[in-house]
Amino acid sequence: LKKMKTAFETLDGYMLHSYYEFGLIRSVRNIREFLSRLKRTLNESTDRLLCTWNTCFGAAHDEMMARLWPQVRDVIVDASKLLMHCTEIACGGKVLDHDEVPLRETAKRTREAVARLTASFKELKASKGIDGVTEELLDEHQIVFQVCAFGRITADLAEEFMAGRNTRPLPAAEVPTSIFERTVLADRNHLSFVVRSFAIMLLAFVAGFCGHSKTMLTYDAGTAAAAALMLRNAIGSSGPRNFGRLRGAVIGTIFGHVVFSMAGWCSWWGYLTSGLAIFSWVATSMFNHADPSDVTGGMAFGHSSAGASAGLLSAYFASNGIMEQCTTEVFTVNDVMGKSYFMIINSLAAVFLVFAVDTVLAPETAAHLATNAYSSALKVITEVVSDLLNPTVLEIRPHSGELAIRMRKAGLLGCQAEAEPRLWRNPWRGLLFGDAMISAKNMRVTLSGMEHSSVEGGRLGGGKADKMRAFAKLQSFAHVRKVVVEMLEHVEDLLDSALSQETGEVMHALGNPQLRRDFNGEFAAAVKGFVAEVNRMPEISQERGPVNSLELDMAAQVSMILCCTWALVAEASQLQRCLLERAH
Repeated sequence: LKKMKTAFETLDGYMLHSYYEFGLIRSVRNIREFLSRLKRTLNESTDRLLCTWNTCFGAAHDEMMARLWPQVRDVIVDASKLLMHCTEIACGGKVLDHDEVPLRETAKRTREAVARLTASFKELKASKGIDGVTEELLDEHQIVFQVCAFGRITADLAEEFMAGRNTRPLPAAEVPTSIFERTVLADRNHLSFVVRSFAIMLLAFVAGFCGHSKTMLTYDAGTAAAAALMLRNAIGSSGPRNFGRLRGAVIGTIFGHVVFSMAGWCSWWGYLTSGLAIFSWVATSMFNHADPSDVTGGMAFGHSSAGASAGLLSAYFASNGIMEQCTTEVFTVNDVMGKSYFMIINSLAAVFLVFAVDTVLAPETAAHLATNAYSSALKVITEVVSDLLNPTVLEIRPHSGELAIRMRKAGLLGCQAEAEPRLWRNPWRGLLFGDAMISAKNMRVTLSGMEHSSVEGGRLGGGKADKMRAFAKLQSFAHVRKVVVEMLEHVEDLLDSALSQETGEVMHALGNPQLRRDFNGEFAAAVKGFVAEVNRMPEISQERGPVNSLELDMAAQVSMILCCTWALVAEASQLQRCLLERAH
């Protein structure tokens, strides 16, 4: 699962960057469009299948799934083969003539397998005298529901490829629409970067202009040039990154001057040696600067948006030392170190100025930023769950991508909070934050499954399904919604209090009176009352006709929603237990 998650994040980053590559070439544009649609299908399929993992199977599970396994296996095998074929087509950017017939046949076979699985499940329920929604089979309904959805969306993808159309637009580039975008210019972080950059460059200019005795040259732009390379629009702790930059600058400076002193002769072998040295060093340094494993969803917090890295500075200063005018003069060690000395002094002064200004003028600590980023992600989850379970809200838009970006940002800030100096503050609660990130990612997957399964026809953009709106109007379901939302809000407040506390030995969050509330018991009682009321609805009690997919079965949709909300409550309860354990 970790490999799959990393692969999806890397694919997101590459897809975003490909927006700017060879856009005028039709074949490249087609490949990007096909891959974009494939990526959305893969993300949806993964979220739907993974949201079934937080399940507690009853006594009848083994018997039922043993009888349904042949049909489940048929759907998974046919859909997997179809998905592999679609992946090959997406990499080519078009459906070839010899691909169309097998693609259409496999898609048809997948839909037939979904219909057989649906019929077998309904027949098995009827043979056991089970009608409508029952708490004992909630998880089984959800599993079969999502397996049917996996087969259906894979067949939809194949048919879209064959039709030569893409029903959803490409993701827009994550850049402002105008050079003078007001929301960007007035952003607090942007203004903070402008002020800090101006202060750094002004101080570096003054330091280079005045110099100091024979230690620093006067009228020297070296300090300002090094500071310009280290300007950073990243957020969080700057100390560890600046010290890494200093190491890169020092190593690059010494390497460049040593290579020049040994190979900077005006001869063919001197030119050749210098060229090989600069090529090898720059290639290695830039490889360390632009690690492709960090390309995730277009969020380059550690690269261009954060200023020059140690690798880039090492390449710059080494190139500056090697690319001097060739000479026939013999250099001594003192000559080499004399040249390196002033460049190192300039780099050290630039690092000190950047560190001092960032420390004084930084808007917030990395710990505060990580806490705020995580709280904003939890707030989105709570709001989306509230809207999904609210019968008066008719529109549903996907939030999985937005939540993934928010969580990646929170995770990166959490890593910076681990490295920043805490001084008088309490140590950063890194273990608790790690537990919270795991729970939030599990909630995101569950929420994504709920969103895709709650829209009409299972296709985002169709609005909330009529069947879901019907059972969401019940009074008993309002109580279910109330307990889930209040539990999520409680955990959000609890974590915000625990992570933002910077002084004192005892967590202030332990005094929260909601800790004594039994949310799990309240939710179980609310579900029991809702199941009794929903089974009296005509849409369920009179639902006897055949359907091609369990996605169209109201009892299955009710079971799926209950399973997902139960998983959210269980995950929130687990997170609360982790907080109480970390408090001792």
